[in-house]
Amino acid sequence: MQAYKVYISSTQQDLVQERLVLKETLEQAGYDPRCMEKYPAFADRPRVKCEQDVAASNLYVCIIGSRYGSQPVENGIQLEKSFTEYEYDSAMAKRIPVFAFIKRLDRSNDSPELQNFTKRLMSSHGIKEFGDPDELVAQVLIALTSVTGQAVKKGLVPDLKYYCNRQQQAFRFESLYFGEKLNRPILFFLLTGHELNYHVSFINRYKCELKARSDQTEPVDINFNMRISAPDTDLRIVQTIKEEINTRVSKQFGIGRLPDVTAAALFDLLSKARRQILFICINIQSSYLRASYAELYKASVEKFFADFDTTDSNVRDGKKILIFLNLKYLDNTQNEDMLRIMFEEDPFFDDKKLPRLEKINDDDMYEWLESNGIEDNPRVIRQLLTTHFATYKTDGADDYFMADAEIEMEKIIENYNSKTT
Repeated sequence: MQAYKVYISSTQQDLVQERLVLKETLEQAGYDPRCMEKYPAFADRPRVKCEQDVAASNLYVCIIGSRYGSQPVENGIQLEKSFTEYEYDSAMAKRIPVFAFIKRLDRSNDSPELQNFTKRLMSSHGIKEFGDPDELVAQVLIALTSVTGQAVKKGLVPDLKYYCNRQQQAFRFESLYFGEKLNRPILFFLLTGHELNYHVSFINRYKCELKARSDQTEPVDINFNMRISAPDTDLRIVQTIKEEINTRVSKQFGIGRLPDVTAAALFDLLSKARRQILFICINIQSSYLRASYAELYKASVEKFFADFDTTDSNVRDGKKILIFLNLKYLDNTQNEDMLRIMFEEDPFFDDKKLPRLEKINDDDMYEWLESNGIEDNPRVIRQLLTTHFATYKTDGADDYFMADAEIEMEKIIENYNSKTT
């Protein structure tokens, strides 16, 4: 059974001894440490190489010393983040478990960039302090073995099927959720794509991710379709949306109907039920849309969100309400352009939309197999791709829908676990 690949991410000059001792100890303990010290000469840009190596690892260790670190320069332009923070972004985008450690120092002189990065880590992970290399090594080994046993690979969880390469969508979601809108209790996302590219799969990815970050507390999830009929007005539709939420919230929490659906009422329910996060997923399919209703759809959604977003603006002890508007296109629909213009290109959604969900291909599946430690032999990977995914390629195309890929990923996970001892 292969050892876990552990990526060691930190600045170099202020943590030379810590990195050296940690790398040597992890090798002795049966892990496979990945770090800059092991790099040969390579043709890629340094940032790209680092991000690729993080994505191919099973575990990610981030160490904070006294420096923020150098920032990559590409095409003559200095990028906004350090190598270490870009490596962290890559780990987050690939849902690689993150273990963070900070050196016990006087922090009064930390740069603003280092302070912001440290705050970002602390908001998402439990960070352990250390004083010297030996203490760091002890802390890291405790953290890693709590997940891996003794560097022996465990079976794969079924949720792994949600973590195929949707890097653009993941990066944008996380930059909003963990960055730009970190302290906002209510967040709104526009997610578009073909129905068979599985909006629900991407959303499930973050149910799993946020559950892991909330002491394994399961998020509450409600999901419904939105339709408009001739006599509706935007006010009436807003009320219909609230009624749909009320009905589903009542079932989820096992309570009677709320007098009114407000953010404050839903946050109170989360507190009473000891839950942290509520997902509200509103679906609009292109087949529902009629030209005469297009503006009404948009106006209703905007009004609902504007009303809901202002009902409670205070931070609620880390509790969050995430509202997804899922636009689902069907084959040969006449209404896709209308939906795109009304929603994707509308300025109201500029700070809320995620990149469109596209089909995936063999390269995505290759990365999924390799980066999650399922298989690293190129010949075996190609055989798996042919066996599981070739039948879904049609009309000479080399890509396929997520709905089909998920079925095969489940089979691969089951086969892998049946061989795990």
